[in-house]
Amino acid sequence: MELQKISLSFLVLTIAGCVLSPPTEVATITAVTPMQETARFLEKQTKECWERSAGFWEDGITIDARMSLYDTALVSAARWASDIGIQDPFLVVEVMSEPDGSSRIVISEGDYACGLDGDCDSLELHKDVVRWLAGDTSCREDT
Repeated sequence: MELQKISLSFLVLTIAGCVLSPPTEVATITAVTPMQETARFLEKQTKECWERSAGFWEDGITIDARMSLYDTALVSAARWASDIGIQDPFLVVEVMSEPDGSSRIVISEGDYACGLDGDCDSLELHKDVVRWLAGDTSCREDT
């Protein structure tokens, strides 16, 4: 009986997303604009293009943007739904001020979700950030 409880607990944790890979660094970019301007731009773009409410068939994405006291800003994206709450961020964009007034942007991304078969999916949203910083501010249709 005890073994069944342990197996069931592992299955529930697996389904709940505990096996997702955490965000790891996937890109570093330099922008000529100051840190605060770059961070505000990325916050606007992420909210416009990625943020969504949870629906019956798909989970939502929430965006969190924070400025620090140390000339850095973080913009993160996390999956959420009423049955799972807000999950840990699957994408983190750190914007840092450089001495010359430019910005250094470090993008880290992990898995968005894992299916019952154990396959995990990344939305590859870091590609949007790279494209936006290169001047193409369009939104993908599949996010």
